[in-house]
Amino acid sequence: KAGADYTAPSGELVFAPGETSQTVAVPLTGNDCHDPERALTRVLSAAQGAALQTAAAAGKIIDDDASGPSYRAGAAKRVVSPTAEMLAGLPHEFCPTTTQFFYQGGYGIRDIDAVPCTPLVVPLKTPAEGVGRDIHLRVLLLMQGEQKLAFVTLDAIGIGNVIQEGVKRRISAVTGVAKENILFGATHTHQSGDLQGLWGGVPFEWRQLLYTQAEAAATEAMAKLTDVEIAYGQQDLVEPSFNNYRRTDDTIGTDKRMTVLQVRQASNQQVMSTLVQYVAHPTVLGADNRLIHGDWVASFNDRLEAVYPGSTTLYYNGPIADASPNTGAANPPAPEGADDFVRADAFGQTLANRAIDRVDQGLKRFAPQAGPQIVADSRVATVPVTNHLFLALAAKGYFNGYYDFLLPPEPDTKATVAPQLMNVANVLVSRVQLGKVGCTALEIATIPGEGSAPLGRYIRSLSGTDMMLFGLTHESLGYMLTEDKYATENGTGLITEFDPLFPLGYEEGISMGILTVPALREQAYNPLFGAPMGTGAPLP
Repeated sequence: KAGADYTAPSGELVFAPGETSQTVAVPLTGNDCHDPERALTRVLSAAQGAALQTAAAAGKIIDDDASGPSYRAGAAKRVVSPTAEMLAGLPHEFCPTTTQFFYQGGYGIRDIDAVPCTPLVVPLKTPAEGVGRDIHLRVLLLMQGEQKLAFVTLDAIGIGNVIQEGVKRRISAVTGVAKENILFGATHTHQSGDLQGLWGGVPFEWRQLLYTQAEAAATEAMAKLTDVEIAYGQQDLVEPSFNNYRRTDDTIGTDKRMTVLQVRQASNQQVMSTLVQYVAHPTVLGADNRLIHGDWVASFNDRLEAVYPGSTTLYYNGPIADASPNTGAANPPAPEGADDFVRADAFGQTLANRAIDRVDQGLKRFAPQAGPQIVADSRVATVPVTNHLFLALAAKGYFNGYYDFLLPPEPDTKATVAPQLMNVANVLVSRVQLGKVGCTALEIATIPGEGSAPLGRYIRSLSGTDMMLFGLTHESLGYMLTEDKYATENGTGLITEFDPLFPLGYEEGISMGILTVPALREQAYNPLFGAPMGTGAPLP
């Protein structure tokens, strides 16, 4: 392309009598990126005193930069829906006289017992009654030379660190991907299992099923490893917007950016996997639904996999804390009076069509470059826990089997009734660079919970490269609000309605506390991106 690959020459050529050819120098724009061979054409016009037999000349730009090894990838998925036996209830892992049912995550909070293993007479939440649509664990392996990365998603509201460890341990064992380089995220559907212990939990036996299926998916993905081409594109979805800002302070707005990363087999250009990152709570299905379901994400994945047969789709949310789905953007809209399942399908399919449109517009391809093309780094931040509700639940043992805040998480041993001291949480945060800066490059940064839009904007500001933000990845530690948007008293304008259980607002009530974002900023994001200490909002 003129201006990017070369400088287009212009001027006059003077041919002496009998002269039939001349050379035109085309100055090339040098870089250190390995690029495919490119063609250029120069055209002569406005000849005087002669006729042009050949008015155009074709040339080639042959790259002189070293290339690197090809990308290799493999993808697979497995169904992880609970069995009928699990839905009917199994003995509780540390309360053997109590039945453990399969509870869905989200909407309210679980029964708060006065004494562990002694449930309330009138439960606050009832368990799932069946499977409306299967839920999945999905794996995409991406490798170049000795560099290895795994993308893993699960239909769940969030994933505690014990379950994170169980899945990562199995995947790492069969793939050789370091556990810190397994980007394991929850889609945030509120209609799958409670893997955090806040809403009633799930049977121990289901967690073992999940680990087995994770190993099977990773094994299949390894068997499918082949040379691939990867490419990405971004688009801000604004007309119409597919998400709404759900807190009353609407001057900030939600993150509108959709990023599509697509992996195609190099041999035949067949799509192997499509990875999409976008923010909209999967909450079209309401609090009264008792069927296991992926919400709108299920139809989103189904649509992409139908358009690209044989592929595996992975959806990651992003800074999702304040983003609700705008079901009015569905096109065609759900019929008037349609139930929530139809509305979820309409929204998911429409959003998938926008991702397909972005692919059709053309994506930026990652050409194999010399040097590392998958660069992963991570930090562990120690986050203080100041939320009295979380401290009380930990002391009663409600997080047991889902989180371990003091000891290394052990997923293969049944939890005990012992209370936990939850004064701090150690949180893993990753930064990944795909490609080569100055050529084609894409950054990924993880958010270990439901980050807010201002937090997402801050992370993006730390890099001049296009970025995906993976929310609820590595950890699921509640809402993560920047200090200036954290309500410290009722009536700040941030609270939509008063709730006696969450007097400062629901997001504040399901947050580790006001120190969460400052701790992540100072101990994780600033060091990962080379920003000086103190960059960003001051500590409260």
